[in-house]
Amino acid sequence: MAADQAALPASHRLWQTASAAGSGLINRQGEDMKSIGGWLFIFGIGSFLLNMFGMEFKLLSWIDNWGPTVGIAIRAGLIVVGAALWLLGRKQEAAAPAAEG
Repeated sequence: MAADQAALPASHRLWQTASAAGSGLINRQGEDMKSIGGWLFIFGIGSFLLNMFGMEFKLLSWIDNWGPTVGIAIRAGLIVVGAALWLLGRKQEAAAPAAEG
């Protein structure tokens, strides 16, 4: 079998190694999705709250460049996308142990 793998291109060997890791890779992706989703959600909610007091995160100071309506839409988008990513990541993490067993 080692001879067969040596004959394969590097990309195929890498794919086999990654697929052998299997659920560990999926679980890591779920953690990453939860992390990114959580941060997007926090920045969206925080941006809404800070905007009520006339403040904004420096990272998101560009949001109101196109007017307050677009700013609200972008903030809502951050919240919705963040929540969706977090929930999908949570679902992937829950599915990973089931795939192992």
